[in-house]
Amino acid sequence: MKTSRLLSVTAVCGISLLILPGCNKRYITKIKQLEEEKSNLIEDHATEIEKQEDEFREKENTLEKAKEEVESKVDEITQERDRLNNDLEHAKSEIERLKKEIDDKTPKDASTPGHTEFNPAKEAKYANAMATITGDASNGAGFIVEDGGKRYIYTTAAAISGNSRLSVTNAAGTKFAKFGNLELAAGCDFVRLELLEADDAPALQIAPSSYQVSTERRVSCLGINTTTNIVNGELINPFGQSADTIDLDPNLLVGKVSGPVIDTATVKVLAIVTPPASEQPDLWTNPAAGTDVQFRAARINRDISWEPVPVATFLAEGKRIRDFDRFTKIVYAFAAMTLTPEGLGVENQVGNSETIKSVLADMKDLQVAGDAMALHNQLASKKGRIGEADLKKRVVGLFSTVDSQSKRNTVGFDPSKFSVYHRKAAEQSIKWRTEAAVQLQKTTEGVADIDLKPAGGSSSREKDREQDGKR
Repeated sequence: MKTSRLLSVTAVCGISLLILPGCNKRYITKIKQLEEEKSNLIEDHATEIEKQEDEFREKENTLEKAKEEVESKVDEITQERDRLNNDLEHAKSEIERLKKEIDDKTPKDASTPGHTEFNPAKEAKYANAMATITGDASNGAGFIVEDGGKRYIYTTAAAISGNSRLSVTNAAGTKFAKFGNLELAAGCDFVRLELLEADDAPALQIAPSSYQVSTERRVSCLGINTTTNIVNGELINPFGQSADTIDLDPNLLVGKVSGPVIDTATVKVLAIVTPPASEQPDLWTNPAAGTDVQFRAARINRDISWEPVPVATFLAEGKRIRDFDRFTKIVYAFAAMTLTPEGLGVENQVGNSETIKSVLADMKDLQVAGDAMALHNQLASKKGRIGEADLKKRVVGLFSTVDSQSKRNTVGFDPSKFSVYHRKAAEQSIKWRTEAAVQLQKTTEGVADIDLKPAGGSSSREKDREQDGKR
């Protein structure tokens, strides 16, 4: 707009110069100034147009380059898609081929290892490796394994602990009574006992440590009825395995404790069914007797550190702990007695479901237990009058006898000298005995303060005085 006006003025002035040669000089100067401004404006305008054209060409080039990159990436993605589709089709073909290969190799006979329904419990050559362990205190189960040219019976430590004598009978009815060393699996609740003169006995093999269970193939968990010697088996799909266990549904392991977990393809042992390690909560409760016990499959196809222990020593340890705890119950029972003119309160509860009377009956072979029941029965029947002082003296005498026997019984009972499996239980036994002794001492000290005066009547001492007065 400004440029147009300049051009118009210049044209008019030019004409004026032609017409009026005598124009004022200052108009000529102004015209020249306007012509210079016009020239500068034209030059600036041309420069701006050129700059904008350069920017446009640069953006156009950038757009073209981006377009080329996008097209290249699309081509690359398309090629990768096509490659993946080809790989997928190849993988599908390979899977089908492997399925057919596995199906061709899978035995069609269910009695052959590898068949989906194969169960070692139904095959005598494997089932007869199961065995019943009979002791004088308890019975248990186990299975025979051949390892390094030797035969071992694998079982849980709890199945044999506390017995004085053992014998092993396999499912075929063959008995074994000669044993080598017992070996404890470090950090585990299972053991193996060497069977002597059992070279021909049916035996299982242990799977290599490198074996990995398949969640697609079932394993077989074997058990044996310790009364009928009949073998049973359960086919279970494992969830997987860890460093120490084969992960199985614990509900399906009930009745299989001390039994093997067997790979049905190779018929080799992977694990042994054991109860979880748990500390006995008190003297009166058996942790294995709970209804919520969750069994597990502890792996034996792994590196295990074995601690050898003479079998007689191991059995003696279990029996010693059991006898020690039985006497501790006697100490608790005497500590719970309440002296009255009618007796010693033998119906008082002393354990979860035990009374003083039931504890004394269990230890009836002990002189002091018999003496306590005899005194209670004498008081309860009202036969034979006992003076108060004499009665208290007899009761304190019974308590003192129990305390003395308890102290003698504790001498030499050193948990540190027990095998690893029994050591913790022995430590717990000492703790319970100490607690029982403290309670017995308190009960003994309280006898002197007991008032034996019957409700609404005279004390035995007053009755004695009345009788003397009548005489």
